[in-house]
Amino acid sequence: MPVALSSEIKGLIDAPNFAHFATLMPDGSPQSVPVWIGREDDRILICTGEGSLKAKNTQRDPRVSLSIIDFHDPYQEAQLRGRVVERRPDGDFKYMDTILAQVHGKTVSVPES
Repeated sequence: MPVALSSEIKGLIDAPNFAHFATLMPDGSPQSVPVWIGREDDRILICTGEGSLKAKNTQRDPRVSLSIIDFHDPYQEAQLRGRVVERRPDGDFKYMDTILAQVHGKTVSVPES
């Protein structure tokens, strides 16, 4: 059952901050990478290609952790643990564009086919 995010955590996610996303390698060792994050209500969104190591790791073992640090005040932070509960294709970059616009003020250019 999902846990409601506090207003402090929502604020960290909604601000242009980076996070570190940790997954588990096949041998059980951690793999941590910086990611852009977004939010839909109390769900945290992390965009990645299905061929990435983090995607492969979460396909095999959905347990993850996320560390978010305020860009302007590194003492404001959140550490979360949970499981990947949903995967969504994002071929038109809808979710990625939302996060990218929030973090960098621009969107992904998709070539016309």
